[in-house]
Amino acid sequence: MLRSTYAGHPPMEMKGELNESDGHEYLEYPTGSGAWFYRVHSTEEWVSWTQ
Repeated sequence: MLRSTYAGHPPMEMKGELNESDGHEYLEYPTGSGAWFYRVHSTEEWVSWTQ
């Protein structure tokens, strides 16, 4: 079972898509929600991302 570290944040085990232009991994969670996260490589945690 996957668990989220923070309410509303994706579990660290989830995989996103790598953006080759900036080198960051992005994930929409939950899918179709419009809520985007990027992975902090030093901690492997997902952080909320706003455009």
